[in-house]
Amino acid sequence: MLAGYFVSVFNANTSSLSEINRPSKYLILLTFAMYYSDGFPKVFKCENELVKATLMYLDDPDAPDGVAFIRWLAVQDFIGDKINWQDMI
Repeated sequence: MLAGYFVSVFNANTSSLSEINRPSKYLILLTFAMYYSDGFPKVFKCENELVKATLMYLDDPDAPDGVAFIRWLAVQDFIGDKINWQDMI
């Protein structure tokens, strides 16, 4: 139910963006899951706050493209979980 609600609110709030300027569904889900696991219900009191925070984070004009993935990579590196990119190719 929460995922369906998120998708409907996300689509309503980003319908004016071209497909190129929309964040990928993977970055959206990564960010939403991060906020949900780290802040619900202590920081975010309702689902609408989660959705708004996710949209704000991904639509930050000062942040580089792919900021959620960049942050995830930095955290993985920090905790010592190095990604062997040769295995990905």
